[in-house]
Amino acid sequence: MQTLRTAGVPTTTAVRALRGELSDAERAGIDRQLDRLCGKVSEARRQLEPSENVERPPAEERMSLAFVAFLMRTRLESYLWAGLQGAGMGSGDYALASLLAVEGQLTPAVLARLVGVAPSSLGSRLNALIERGWVGRRVNPANSRSWLLQLTPAGWAAYKMAVPCANVAFDRLERALLDRQVDLVTLR
Repeated sequence: MQTLRTAGVPTTTAVRALRGELSDAERAGIDRQLDRLCGKVSEARRQLEPSENVERPPAEERMSLAFVAFLMRTRLESYLWAGLQGAGMGSGDYALASLLAVEGQLTPAVLARLVGVAPSSLGSRLNALIERGWVGRRVNPANSRSWLLQLTPAGWAAYKMAVPCANVAFDRLERALLDRQVDLVTLR
């Protein structure tokens, strides 16, 4: 999902792509967008290669973009987790509830693709949400070997209680980023 969005594919089209609901023409268009993204990534890598005459900066300044992205994700997750504690919901549960709130109902496989993990790794988290009464499941009428997941009334209530907490965390982070007072290493 993230790669499709980075390539400029609209969210609704990306979701349809992950569900396998695109026409051949739409798939070809996405392939072209992904090819352009790959070209841009290759060009950026070439531009980032150090010149032999340049003095090497300290290690903390040489952190790879991948490491910085990883660090940002983990710090943001802990930041969001701390903000959601008042609502009694963890950041992972909030992410799943948010997707179910937006999409209405999803299969575990599609939910896993949207989150970017293997379906088997979501099993225990989904079971916990089902046991808490926040997520309901029913047999998928399109495929009897699959389930459709959706928020229950209790899940909607928990999600609605968590949204203001998440918004406070996001607003606080946005203000810090705008003020340029964010140290990714110590962001909590």
